[in-house]
Amino acid sequence: MTGLSSKDFPSLQSIASGEEDLAKIYQATLDLTQLYSNVHDVLYSGMRTNAQMIMGDYVKYVDDFRAAISRWNRIWGTLTCRCLTKAPLF
Repeated sequence: MTGLSSKDFPSLQSIASGEEDLAKIYQATLDLTQLYSNVHDVLYSGMRTNAQMIMGDYVKYVDDFRAAISRWNRIWGTLTCRCLTKAPLF
């Protein structure tokens, strides 16, 4: 997705056990934001013509997004954090 991992944010990693790993939460949020940004850029681009969308590109992009969001959910769906922190992710 973005190429960044929680290890890239050492100051956000949890020190004591039982603390939330803010680095992982940040990575999950960043990955999700990137996914939504990509799908918005492709599906709502002013440069794409209706003919291209009718020829099947639209369905392909929707399928790609579905696969990407499913992959994100497999990776981050079990992330444990406070409800208020997790709410924007799901």
